[in-house]
Amino acid sequence: MEHSGFAETSVQVMPDIEDTSSAFAPGTHLNRLTGEIRNTHVYKLRTAGEILEIEKTATEPFDRTSEAIYDPMNWREAPSVATRGEVSEFSDKSRRRLAKNCAAIPWGTARFYFVTLTYPGEYSSNGRRVKADLQNLRRAWTRHYGLPLAVWKMEFQWRGAPHFHLAIAAPHGVPMEVVRRWLAGAWFRIVGSGDERHLRAGTQLDVMQKPPTAYFSSHGQHGRDSKGYQNEIPEGYESAGRFWGFWNLAPDWVEHELDRDEFVQARRMMRAWARANGYKTRRNGGRIQGMWLRTRRKPALNFASQLLRALEVAT
Repeated sequence: MEHSGFAETSVQVMPDIEDTSSAFAPGTHLNRLTGEIRNTHVYKLRTAGEILEIEKTATEPFDRTSEAIYDPMNWREAPSVATRGEVSEFSDKSRRRLAKNCAAIPWGTARFYFVTLTYPGEYSSNGRRVKADLQNLRRAWTRHYGLPLAVWKMEFQWRGAPHFHLAIAAPHGVPMEVVRRWLAGAWFRIVGSGDERHLRAGTQLDVMQKPPTAYFSSHGQHGRDSKGYQNEIPEGYESAGRFWGFWNLAPDWVEHELDRDEFVQARRMMRAWARANGYKTRRNGGRIQGMWLRTRRKPALNFASQLLRALEVAT
């Protein structure tokens, strides 16, 4: 028998791991070097105030073998750091985030003032200067009454001038008329008005009859009401920045970790329950998306407890 001169060897054909990656469940990741599968997401049920949310959060990717490697000594080749873009409008996403954050804060029974801050006939068209005025008012309030608890929203008048609406906690033991006079004088000095008419009419302060959520979750819907122009940046106005923010307020989230199957089941239950009760759900994005809903002035923790009990039965 003739031989080719090469020793006979056995060749083991390895399966194409990448071709089978689609068979793994979403939310898992395959390391192409070791063949190990790992869950790359954390699933949670969380509540705060009137918000009930199921959340899917990506963890650090397990497989980094396909990423480019950069020489740390050659900074010109390194990827640039992503930065926040220039704000051009009060978008629907921003409006929903404002509504969600307002509803997630337990306002309790504290008394809040509804405050309006306007500018005189002459005003700045630079957003940085305008926001500096607002921050100066925050510092003045802190010196005079202590740390303010507030949510603020920026809007624009027909003439293009910015103005602010705030829901701010009333100082304890201080008559409303005293706060009203102090606010008028403080804002008059901060903006450097010099117009006595602005001193009399540049600010408004009244007691809120409903929780701040009732106002800030629906007011100023971009393009949805007769005052939609108030949420559009006028021509010539520069560096508008954020349209809203909070002072010393933040949701206090209560979280319960789920596995992937519980997350999918909870998502189905929330959608069915929302449809049955006429509630709207908001999606958080992703292939299998998280979602949240507002329980309309009812503690979301009660709904979360019912949902967890239902999950125990279902799974």
